[in-house]
Amino acid sequence: MLLQCDIDVYYAVDSQFHPAFYQHLTASFYPQLKIYSISSKEAAEQIPHPLDLVFIDADHAEGAVVHDICLWLPKVREGGIVCGHDYASPKWPGVKAAVDRVLGNVKLLDTKGVKLWIYEKLP
Repeated sequence: MLLQCDIDVYYAVDSQFHPAFYQHLTASFYPQLKIYSISSKEAAEQIPHPLDLVFIDADHAEGAVVHDICLWLPKVREGGIVCGHDYASPKWPGVKAAVDRVLGNVKLLDTKGVKLWIYEKLP
């Protein structure tokens, strides 16, 4: 996305990122990339909003997905997008259950057998 889109700031949150890896990425290739190697909750408290797009792809358990949606949805601007993948995956049934429970009807996009769920935050 960083190569194909005109993005001013791209925030990535992954508690498993190694600091040396992302220092290399940001310094060498993507100065607009801001990586947070902390929990989703901590990142939601630190990252400014409104955001245009949030892609959720962390713990795939139903409760964790519900938690992430509830953390990030308020930070997304009206007309912005909250999305993620592994919707309807037999391996990750909690993703679909959580998305359906919190967001209801979402758009789906099949990308090489992986279903993305897409929710537009309307006014």
